[in-house]
Parts: sequence; C-alpha cells; structure tokens
Amino acid sequence: MGLFELPDNARDSDDGVGGSLSFYLPLTSRTGEGLEFDFYGVKRDADAGSSDSQLGLFVNYTKSFGVYGWDGEAGFEQYLPPFSPYVLAGVGVVRDVVATGDHYAPGLNLGAGIAFPIGASGMALRTETRVVGQVNDESVPGEDYLVDVQFRVGLSIPLGEAAASSGDPAPAEECGVAVVDPITGRKDCSVDSDRDGIDDNADLCPGTPSGTPVDLNGCTATPNPDADGDGVPDEADTCPDTQSGVTVDMSGCVLPQGEGATPPPADAKRVVLSNVRFEMNSADLTAQAKDVLDQAAQGLSAETEIVVEVAGHTDGAGRGNYNLMLSLLRAENVRQYLISKGISRYRLFVEGYGETRPVGPNDTAEGRAANRRVDLDKLDVKVIESK
Repeated sequence: MGLFELPDNARDSDDGVGGSLSFYLPLTSRTGEGLEFDFYGVKRDADAGSSDSQLGLFVNYTKSFGVYGWDGEAGFEQYLPPFSPYVLAGVGVVRDVVATGDHYAPGLNLGAGIAFPIGASGMALRTETRVVGQVNDESVPGEDYLVDVQFRVGLSIPLGEAAASSGDPAPAEECGVAVVDPITGRKDCSVDSDRDGIDDNADLCPGTPSGTPVDLNGCTATPNPDADGDGVPDEADTCPDTQSGVTVDMSGCVLPQGEGATPPPADAKRVVLSNVRFEMNSADLTAQAKDVLDQAAQGLSAETEIVVEVAGHTDGAGRGNYNLMLSLLRAENVRQYLISKGISRYRLFVEGYGETRPVGPNDTAEGRAANRRVDLDKLDVKVIESK
C-alpha cells in the first residue's frame, strides 16, 4: 500500500512518504476477525536538509463489519460500489533512523478503513487511516512518546487456498455464498460473469442484464412461478390450470376424489423457526439451526400429507437483488437438509423474500439478527406422489 505520513510535531522533519506490505490470516472460528502482520517503511525530509526514516513491524487484530451496498435501484446509488468497513489495533516495534543513530522502541497501532471489492475476484481497493504511537527513547530528545498519523491506499489480493475457495462451505456443495469480503477472506468459488449471484458453472442463463432478479438457475425469476396455486411449480406442472383447493399429484394434475383425497383445511399455518438464524452474508446452517430442523423434520414425518413453503428472509443491509438471492440460498439449504432427513422433496417448495418481510427493526442488531431467518408455511394443497 502507498503511505503518506503526518509526523509528530516534535520531530525535526517534514511529511513522510513510503509503503507497506501486510499479510492477513483469518480466524476461522470468528466471522470477520483475523490477524494482520504489517511491515512498513517511511522516509521524511528533515528541516536541516538531511532526511530520516522509520521502519515498523506490527501484529494487528482486525474486525470487519461485512459488505454493504447502497439503497436505491434507479438513482445514482446504483453506480456506487459495495464497501466493507473495518477496524484494527495492534502492537509492534518501531525503528527510527535519525541523525543521532538507529533507535528501537515499542509501538501501538490503531486504525480504521474501508475496502471496496473489485468484482468477484476477491481483490479489493483498501483505504485506511492509522495512528502509530511509540515510546520515545533517544529519537527526539525531551519527548516521552511520539504519535504519527498515516494515510494508506492500496490493493488487497487473495493468496493460496483463499483465492480459490469461498470461505465457509455450504452443505450441498463445497462453496459458500456468492459474497466477497476482502477482510474476512470470503470469496466466490468461481467466476460469475453476469454478476447475478449464480456461478457460471451453474448458470443456465448467462448474460442476464444487471439488476434482474433471477432464480437458482440464473434465469429471470418469474413473479408467480405457480400460476394456478396448486403447489407445483409451473416448470413441472403438466396441468397448469388446476382449480383451487383440489388434490394434485406431483405433476400438478387432479387426483380422483375419494378416500384420503379430502383437501386440507383452508387455514394455513406458519411454522416460525425462531432459531434457524444465519450470520450476515451467509446461508450456511449452524449447529443450532440443524437441531431445530431435526425437530421440524420429525413433525413433518408424522404429518405425511403436509406440504410446506420454505421461506427465506434477510435483514435490510445490502442491495435488494442481492438480498433476494441470499434468501433463496438460505431457503434451499434448509430444504436440502430436510430432504436429507427423509422428507420428500415434493413436499418442500422454496421461496425467497429478501428483506421484504421483516419481523424486527432493521436499525438494531437484534432486529437484523431476527430477520435473517427461514420460516415454514403450511400450504393449502396436498401433493401425493404417484405410485
């Protein structure tokens, strides 16, 4: 990173310029947290016509607060890039090279910055401000400590395994959510050329226009994928005009009315899975969420004719299109987990509502956590598998 420094007023030198090289190691047990190993050098022109320099080596704890977008789909906000704020603090050693010789001193480093992701590559433009304090020994006579301020701009580049994977793996595939977080190391597994949130290797509709809502195949999402409301998606419905309330098979066609074919009551029931929560920008199921889903699977196994909509939701942070896709991924992960517990896939239909159905305020941490959830909605239909 390029570096510009405002030195302590007690130093007999002008503003300094230099550079830095940092290596980041994420703490896998803590989302958004990691250790940074930072080395920098700066050179200053001294007032007396000579120059002095400083080298520093620090170990910093860093905390990222996720990736954020801008509200607004049609205004100028759509041209503003997503950003990831972060803070850091650490300790190290400073070497001052001045007219009186080389002097070493312990130092304290505090800073804050913003990273701007560059596409889906995992790279990011970083801008930050750091305050570097050091105990003064002999560098500047008569001063007990010195405080310098640094302004940095540079590029963050993923290395090794982090550059080829996507952070926390999702249950169904060795890949995480399509989220780029240059501070935590979360990156896309592969290229997403049209930036619709679906990797190219799974995108059936490449070249989708920017901002278009898409389904899990990367194709334009239809406003009503089940036009006749029989619980069978249109793409699999061979009888697309079924009357409301009748019993259908897995193809969406009416079954003969007889014993065991009575439609269920009209009052639908929502099962709020209060503990199926997600971390910000993640669709991965936690151990606690799996425990709740195990109980839900037992209930669905006992009620073999119940059909449910697995409804995914997000908080209000980020762009609307991104939140819609993230909610679909959360719902699909819950569906796949229930299928793995023996629930028929024909009884589980996924839908993502993004940020449109909050259960808590998005201006508080507790409210946002409550909104990152998945609900089960009992549908007014039976889907009976043909024998």
